Amino acid sequence: MIDDRGMDRILSLSDGIFAFAITLLVLNLTVPALTQSATSADLLKSLTTQSQYEKYLAYGISFFVISNYWLAHHRMFRYIKRYDGRLLRLNMFFLLFITIVPFFTELISDYGNLESADAIYYLSQALGGFLLTYIWIHASTNNRLIQEDTPKNLIRLITARGLVSPAVFLAATAVSFFIPSYSFFTLITIGIGLRIVSREYGTKATS
Repeated sequence: MIDDRGMDRILSLSDGIFAFAITLLVLNLTVPALTQSATSADLLKSLTTQSQYEKYLAYGISFFVISNYWLAHHRMFRYIKRYDGRLLRLNMFFLLFITIVPFFTELISDYGNLESADAIYYLSQALGGFLLTYIWIHASTNNRLIQEDTPKNLIRLITARGLVSPAVFLAATAVSFFIPSYSFFTLITIGIGLRIVSREYGTKATS
Protein backbone atom coordinates (compact mmCIF):
# COMPACT_ATOMS: atom_id res chain seq x y z
CA MET A 1 0.00 0.00 0.00
CA ILE A 2 1.27 3.44 -0.96
CA ASP A 3 0.57 6.26 1.47
CA ASP A 4 1.62 9.89 1.88
CA ARG A 5 0.73 10.20 5.56
CA GLY A 6 3.45 9.87 8.16
CA MET A 7 6.40 10.91 5.97
CA ASP A 8 7.46 13.27 8.76
CA ARG A 9 7.82 10.29 11.11
CA ILE A 10 10.11 8.51 8.66
CA LEU A 11 12.31 11.59 8.33
CA SER A 12 12.30 12.34 12.06
CA LEU A 13 13.43 8.82 12.90
CA SER A 14 16.09 8.90 10.18
CA ASP A 15 17.46 12.29 11.21
CA GLY A 16 17.51 11.22 14.85
CA ILE A 17 19.55 8.11 14.05
CA PHE A 18 21.96 10.10 11.89
CA ALA A 19 22.42 12.66 14.69
CA PHE A 20 22.91 9.97 17.33
CA ALA A 21 25.44 8.03 15.26
CA ILE A 22 27.46 11.12 14.38
CA THR A 23 27.51 12.16 18.05
CA LEU A 24 28.71 8.75 19.21
CA LEU A 25 31.80 9.12 17.03
CA VAL A 26 33.35 11.60 19.45
CA LEU A 27 33.34 9.00 22.23
CA ASN A 28 36.21 7.29 20.46
CA LEU A 29 38.37 10.36 21.18
CA THR A 30 39.92 10.28 24.65
CA VAL A 31 41.62 12.96 26.72
CA PRO A 32 45.19 11.93 27.61
CA ALA A 33 45.74 10.98 31.26
CA LEU A 34 48.57 13.15 32.63
CA THR A 35 50.01 13.69 36.06
CA GLN A 36 49.55 16.93 38.01
CA SER A 37 53.12 17.91 37.24
CA ALA A 38 52.62 17.60 33.48
CA THR A 39 53.61 20.57 31.33
CA SER A 40 52.03 22.02 28.20
CA ALA A 41 54.69 20.23 26.19
CA ASP A 42 53.62 16.92 27.76
CA LEU A 43 50.00 17.61 26.84
CA LEU A 44 50.83 18.50 23.24
CA LYS A 45 53.01 15.41 22.94
CA SER A 46 50.18 13.21 24.26
CA LEU A 47 47.72 14.76 21.81
CA THR A 48 49.98 14.14 18.82
CA THR A 49 50.98 10.51 19.31
CA GLN A 50 50.47 7.98 16.54
CA SER A 51 47.55 6.36 18.36
CA GLN A 52 45.83 9.72 18.82
CA TYR A 53 46.41 10.60 15.18
CA GLU A 54 44.73 7.36 14.11
CA LYS A 55 41.72 8.21 16.27
CA TYR A 56 41.50 11.71 14.76
CA LEU A 57 41.69 10.28 11.26
CA ALA A 58 39.05 7.63 11.96
CA TYR A 59 36.76 10.28 13.47
CA GLY A 60 37.18 12.60 10.49
CA ILE A 61 36.57 9.86 7.95
CA SER A 62 33.42 8.58 9.67
CA PHE A 63 32.09 12.10 10.19
CA PHE A 64 32.49 12.67 6.45
CA VAL A 65 30.88 9.32 5.62
CA ILE A 66 27.79 9.87 7.79
CA SER A 67 27.47 13.49 6.64
CA ASN A 68 27.71 12.43 3.01
CA TYR A 69 25.02 9.78 3.42
CA TRP A 70 22.78 12.20 5.33
CA LEU A 71 23.07 14.72 2.50
CA ALA A 72 22.21 12.01 -0.04
CA HIS A 73 19.28 10.81 2.09
CA HIS A 74 18.05 14.38 2.51
CA ARG A 75 18.36 15.04 -1.22
CA MET A 76 16.38 11.93 -2.12
CA PHE A 77 13.59 12.55 0.35
CA ARG A 78 13.06 16.07 -0.97
CA TYR A 79 11.41 14.33 -3.92
CA ILE A 80 10.01 11.23 -2.26
CA LYS A 81 6.48 12.22 -1.27
CA ARG A 82 4.89 8.84 -0.60
CA TYR A 83 5.99 5.52 0.84
CA ASP A 84 5.13 1.86 0.76
CA GLY A 85 6.10 -1.12 2.87
CA ARG A 86 9.24 -1.83 0.88
CA LEU A 87 10.55 1.70 1.26
CA LEU A 88 10.01 1.52 5.03
CA ARG A 89 11.92 -1.76 5.27
CA LEU A 90 14.73 -0.55 3.01
CA ASN A 91 15.11 2.67 4.97
CA MET A 92 15.30 0.82 8.29
CA PHE A 93 17.86 -1.60 6.86
CA PHE A 94 19.93 1.34 5.59
CA LEU A 95 19.81 2.99 9.02
CA LEU A 96 21.26 -0.21 10.47
CA PHE A 97 24.47 0.55 8.56
CA ILE A 98 24.47 4.11 9.94
CA THR A 99 24.11 3.02 13.57
CA ILE A 100 27.04 0.63 13.30
CA VAL A 101 29.49 3.24 11.93
CA PRO A 102 30.77 4.22 15.43
CA PHE A 103 31.69 0.57 16.10
CA PHE A 104 33.61 0.25 12.85
CA THR A 105 35.23 3.64 13.52
CA GLU A 106 36.70 2.33 16.75
CA LEU A 107 37.76 -0.80 14.91
CA ILE A 108 39.88 1.07 12.35
CA SER A 109 41.24 3.52 14.94
CA ASP A 110 42.52 0.62 17.08
CA TYR A 111 43.44 -1.85 14.35
CA GLY A 112 43.91 0.32 11.27
CA ASN A 113 47.26 -1.36 10.66
CA LEU A 114 45.43 -4.59 9.89
CA GLU A 115 44.10 -4.98 6.36
CA SER A 116 40.99 -6.82 7.54
CA ALA A 117 39.88 -3.89 9.74
CA ASP A 118 40.00 -1.46 6.81
CA ALA A 119 38.30 -3.97 4.51
CA ILE A 120 35.44 -4.53 6.95
CA TYR A 121 34.94 -0.77 7.33
CA TYR A 122 34.94 -0.11 3.58
CA LEU A 123 32.67 -3.04 2.80
CA SER A 124 30.07 -1.97 5.37
CA GLN A 125 30.00 1.53 3.89
CA ALA A 126 29.70 0.15 0.37
CA LEU A 127 26.71 -2.00 1.35
CA GLY A 128 25.03 0.93 3.10
CA GLY A 129 25.60 3.21 0.12
CA PHE A 130 24.27 0.74 -2.42
CA LEU A 131 21.21 0.20 -0.24
CA LEU A 132 20.55 3.94 -0.05
CA THR A 133 20.77 4.18 -3.83
CA TYR A 134 18.37 1.27 -4.17
CA ILE A 135 15.88 3.18 -2.02
CA TRP A 136 15.99 5.95 -4.62
CA ILE A 137 15.72 3.52 -7.54
CA HIS A 138 12.70 1.89 -5.93
CA ALA A 139 11.04 5.24 -5.27
CA SER A 140 11.82 6.84 -8.64
CA THR A 141 11.05 3.95 -11.00
CA ASN A 142 7.99 5.03 -12.99
CA ASN A 143 7.72 7.91 -10.48
CA ARG A 144 6.36 5.37 -8.03
CA LEU A 145 6.89 7.41 -4.86
CA ILE A 146 8.32 10.74 -6.04
CA GLN A 147 6.84 13.93 -7.41
CA GLU A 148 5.31 13.28 -10.80
CA ASP A 149 7.03 16.29 -12.36
CA THR A 150 10.55 15.36 -11.20
CA PRO A 151 12.85 15.85 -14.25
CA LYS A 152 14.32 12.66 -15.70
CA ASN A 153 17.82 14.14 -15.76
CA LEU A 154 17.55 14.89 -12.04
CA ILE A 155 16.48 11.31 -11.35
CA ARG A 156 19.49 10.03 -13.28
CA LEU A 157 21.81 12.49 -11.53
CA ILE A 158 20.73 11.47 -8.03
CA THR A 159 21.08 7.80 -9.00
CA ALA A 160 24.57 8.33 -10.41
CA ARG A 161 25.71 10.41 -7.44
CA GLY A 162 24.35 7.77 -5.08
CA LEU A 163 26.51 5.12 -6.70
CA VAL A 164 29.78 7.06 -6.39
CA SER A 165 30.52 6.56 -2.68
CA PRO A 166 29.63 2.86 -2.45
CA ALA A 167 31.51 2.11 -5.68
CA VAL A 168 34.63 3.82 -4.32
CA PHE A 169 34.29 2.03 -0.98
CA LEU A 170 33.89 -1.30 -2.76
CA ALA A 171 37.07 -0.64 -4.73
CA ALA A 172 38.82 0.47 -1.53
CA THR A 173 37.89 -2.85 0.08
CA ALA A 174 40.11 -4.62 -2.45
CA VAL A 175 42.81 -1.93 -2.46
CA SER A 176 43.12 -2.03 1.35
CA PHE A 177 44.74 -5.48 1.15
CA PHE A 178 47.59 -3.96 -0.85
CA ILE A 179 47.74 -0.35 0.39
CA PRO A 180 47.11 0.02 4.15
CA SER A 181 45.61 3.25 5.51
CA TYR A 182 44.05 4.17 2.18
CA SER A 183 41.22 6.06 3.92
CA PHE A 184 42.28 9.64 3.16
CA PHE A 185 42.65 8.92 -0.55
CA THR A 186 39.25 7.24 -0.52
CA LEU A 187 37.61 10.50 0.58
CA ILE A 188 39.46 12.43 -2.12
CA THR A 189 38.34 9.89 -4.73
CA ILE A 190 34.72 10.21 -3.61
CA GLY A 191 34.89 14.01 -3.84
CA ILE A 192 36.37 13.86 -7.35
CA GLY A 193 33.81 11.27 -8.40
CA LEU A 194 30.89 13.40 -7.22
CA ARG A 195 32.21 16.42 -9.15
CA ILE A 196 32.66 14.39 -12.33
CA VAL A 197 29.16 12.92 -12.12
CA SER A 198 27.58 16.35 -11.53
CA ARG A 199 29.46 17.79 -14.51
CA GLU A 200 28.67 14.79 -16.71
CA TYR A 201 24.93 15.11 -16.17
CA GLY A 202 25.00 18.83 -16.81
CA THR A 203 23.59 19.99 -13.50
CA LYS A 204 24.44 20.08 -9.83
CA ALA A 205 22.50 18.19 -7.20
CA THR A 206 20.03 20.20 -5.23
CA SER A 207 21.43 20.85 -1.74
